[in-house]
Amino acid sequence: MPRDETAARDLRRVGLTAPTEGDFYQTRNTYTAYIYGTFPTDRYDRLVGVATLGR
Repeated sequence: MPRDETAARDLRRVGLTAPTEGDFYQTRNTYTAYIYGTFPTDRYDRLVGVATLGR
């Protein structure tokens, strides 16, 4: 079987989640962004802002 047909067949498969892995599609994700900046008189970066994003 050519490689392209094998790849197409793999894309049509239905994924299964093992009982030990669980299914966490409804979990809430929280992300924290740290913004650093360097001012002309500084020799190092400073934390300028923090933002927390979530659902």
